[in-house]
Amino acid sequence: MKTSVYLLGLVAIFILVGFLEAQTIMDNEKKTNHYNFTDETESVNASGEPNLPSSTQYVLEESREEDGEIVEVYGEYEIYEDENGVVVERVPTSNYEFLRYKEEE
Repeated sequence: MKTSVYLLGLVAIFILVGFLEAQTIMDNEKKTNHYNFTDETESVNASGEPNLPSSTQYVLEESREEDGEIVEVYGEYEIYEDENGVVVERVPTSNYEFLRYKEEE
C-alpha cells in the first residue's frame, strides 16, 4: 500500500512539473511574438537623420615581413550605403584580423 502511494505521488509530481514546463514554454512563445520590427527606412538616429543600411567589410591596411613570415593586417569597416547602393560613409571599427604566411624558400 505504501509503495502505491509513493508511486502515485511520484506520478503526480511528474504531471505537475510537465504542466509547469508547458506553461513556461507557452509564455515564452507569446513574448517572442510581440516584437515590432521597424523598417530601416523608418528608424532615425540620435540627430534625427534616417539610419542607412550598413554592412561590415575587412580592408587590407598593411602588409609587412616579420620573422620570415608575411603579415597582412586587415581592418574592419562599417559601410553605409544609400538606397541606390552608393557608399555614403566608411567608418573604421576597432576590429583587426592578422594573417600570417610563411615565405617560400
